[in-house]
Amino acid sequence: MVEPRFPGSMSRLAEVLIDALRARLGNAVGGFVVSESRDQPTPWLTLEFQVFDYLPIVYFYDRGRGGFSVDYGSRRIGMKVPQPVVGLRSVEDVATLVDAFAEVARLWVPDKFLEAHGW
Repeated sequence: MVEPRFPGSMSRLAEVLIDALRARLGNAVGGFVVSESRDQPTPWLTLEFQVFDYLPIVYFYDRGRGGFSVDYGSRRIGMKVPQPVVGLRSVEDVATLVDAFAEVARLWVPDKFLEAHGW
């Protein structure tokens, strides 16, 4: 039997992303909502959450590639987070992506705010 390629399903990817975000950012991340998810005909995931009690974030995944953006209601501003060259092929790729996201997200939040909250 051939094992399905990672992530296998969008619900699995959402689980892995949420676990990686919580592991990396702890109580600085929360409010997770899967607003869109489908496995067929092409895999698609939209995961919304808040980071540092400051930034409303949307992560989208479409056929092996994904990205983060800050959600300002009527518009989303993309965040330049380095992506794995081959796309997300493993839990380790997700962890690497989340590490890069955490570093970029810190740049979007004023230092005084981060310091005041112990982040």
